[in-house]
Parts: sequence; C-alpha cells; structure tokens
Amino acid sequence: GQVVGDVTDANGNAHAFLYTNGQLTDLGTLSGGQSYGMGLNDKGQVVGWASLAGQGPSAYESRAAFLYENGQIYNLTSLINTGYLPTQMTSAFAINALGQILVEWQDGDGDTRFYLLTPSDLPTPPAPPPIPESSTLALFGLAIAAFGARRMLRTRRGSSHKTKIDHSTLMPPSNL
Repeated sequence: GQVVGDVTDANGNAHAFLYTNGQLTDLGTLSGGQSYGMGLNDKGQVVGWASLAGQGPSAYESRAAFLYENGQIYNLTSLINTGYLPTQMTSAFAINALGQILVEWQDGDGDTRFYLLTPSDLPTPPAPPPIPESSTLALFGLAIAAFGARRMLRTRRGSSHKTKIDHSTLMPPSNL
C-alpha cells in the first residue's frame, strides 16, 4: 500500500512524503520551505499544498496547491488555464482514480471557494436533458386548467358520461 503525509526535516520544515513498499520518498517543495501531502490516488499521484517564497503577507497568499507525479512536484495553478480566476489555488485535498482534484481557491476578494478540477483528457460527460422554460410550463398548466374547466362544464350540463364501478370486482384489504 501507499501512504501520504508530511514529516519534519532537520531544519524544522514540514515536507510532504509518499510511503510505498517500505520506502519513504520526500516530495520536495515549491519555492518555499514546506509542503504537506493531503491526498493520494491508486496511480501514486499526490496532492497537497506547499509554501511559496516571497509571496504575500497572508498564509493563503504564500502557499499553493501542488500535484506530485512521476517524481516531479508541480504548482497546480501553473498547470491550468485560470482565465478569469486572478489568484491561485491554495490547497489540494483529494485526487481520485480519474485524476480529478478537489482544490481550495482564494478569489480576488479574499473569499475561499472549492472547485473540482477535471483533467482535459477525460471524455466530456453527456449534457443533461433540457429544462423546460417557465413559459412552457405555464402554457402546459393553462392547458390542464382549460381541460379541467371544460370537463366540469360538461358534467354540470347533465352529460351522460359517468363512471360505473362494479363492486363485485373490488377486493377487501384482508384478501390482498
């Protein structure tokens, strides 16, 4: 089996590790002195967070989420197209067999958000069925109401349409 975590080095800095078959591998750090392993999948990919040298005054600004694979540690923010997201991922908590990663992201306002990163080489899931527009639902509701009103008017005018129940075919509950 494999285990991921962190261990303190001789200088008092925490370093993420991967323990496999009796061997402890130090995963290293990004530009700062510390890293913490948080999640592991069956492919040996590890995620967590690492400190960054000279980044910001707050704890969140001075750390980044990482991915460790094939002997290399990567800053996750540098691996994706952030587009409209102006800041970086601060922690990665879990990674599944598909390579999807649960990350924490601090937005430009300082609010923390959680996202699920999905590798771009995964097939796109099918689109959900369309949801009817509210106008379609309202039109459907009007049609049902009109049908009900028409039926009520027919019954009041003395329509001969009546439901007849043959009581001999009904079974009392004790025979069910």
